[in-house]
Amino acid sequence: MKRIFALLLALLIPAAAFAGTPKEYVGPFRFEMEVETVQFGRYDQDNDPETEPEPIEWMVLEERDGKRLLFSRDLLEQKRFNETYGNNNWEGCTLRAWLNNEFMEAAFTEEERAAILLTHVDNSKEQDNPAYQDTNSGNDTDDYIFLISYKECVTYFPDTPTRRSAPTDHAIANGAIADTGYKINGRGCGFWWLRSIGPHPWRASMAYAPGTMRYTYFTRDFVGVRPMMWVDISKLPKEE
Repeated sequence: MKRIFALLLALLIPAAAFAGTPKEYVGPFRFEMEVETVQFGRYDQDNDPETEPEPIEWMVLEERDGKRLLFSRDLLEQKRFNETYGNNNWEGCTLRAWLNNEFMEAAFTEEERAAILLTHVDNSKEQDNPAYQDTNSGNDTDDYIFLISYKECVTYFPDTPTRRSAPTDHAIANGAIADTGYKINGRGCGFWWLRSIGPHPWRASMAYAPGTMRYTYFTRDFVGVRPMMWVDISKLPKEE
């Protein structure tokens, strides 16, 4: 009887479920729709100290009133959402401080920084996962560089394949995970932070390698970072 049941089960489940074949998503700029990308700033991506930092690739999510909303194509770095365990949110986390200080200084020249706009970032409950009613992402903040919220993520990336992104070699060297069970353009996909809080005030929302969105502790040290920012098009350095 057990053998018959096992045989029926094997017939019902697709062979790929047993094969463990990586789920590959290959599309223009990791989208099924056409999306413009631009290069702006530089950051170490190949983890080779002998070479110059590589240009950062950004997806253009919106363009209006002479401004562009840029979102990094790759996971540029591995950072904890907050360095200490305990109640916190986007307003008070160490990752926000790092993005607006160390990262901004490292990735952009003075001329480039002049093009990055100070943005009033909405951290209201409307930006959070509606399933998490008992947590709060903090007061609204004014940031040059920030993370995407849950609501923004499902708006700009409506299905899981479009949320997949790969960590750079530099991010992997610093601890970011590249899950080869899900690949994008031949590279293992990573996990990356959102600025929205999870169901508890000591956990933040994140995108998993498949593109699904869940949450984890602030102090996890394998999650990647995808910066986001508004820029003034008129102040962008002219290409040589």
